[in-house]
Amino acid sequence: MLKVQTLLRLDESLRQSLATVYDCRLNSVIASLGGMGPRYYFRLNDLAGSQLDTLESMRNGGLEAGSHERVIDAGYLPVRESAIPLNEMRVQADRFAAEAVMQGAHLYARGVRNCKKLKAGMSVTVVDPSGTPVG
Repeated sequence: MLKVQTLLRLDESLRQSLATVYDCRLNSVIASLGGMGPRYYFRLNDLAGSQLDTLESMRNGGLEAGSHERVIDAGYLPVRESAIPLNEMRVQADRFAAEAVMQGAHLYARGVRNCKKLKAGMSVTVVDPSGTPVG
């Protein structure tokens, strides 16, 4: 298992530029770029019911959904860190598909950049174009 945050790689010139702004906080800032914030926000715009009804339905389904304190049409789910199982077989996804996989989506053929020797039923690790595991 691997935590995504530990894998963020930056070009050395970018790291130096960021160091001029963030100084001693640089490593903390870089680590935070490799993960999600504490909440995943989404828009509450269901025409069939109110925002409160939507949140209540989500809560009844076992989710810890909440509403934003200031933005009326925004709801959120708390984000929990999870580890990515590393499999020997890797599938490289394009940037957009990798980002979607990181948020829980399935990877479809259109988003695959590279894969070799795959067979039905195999467990794989999806990686982004730089080789960082995303799912």
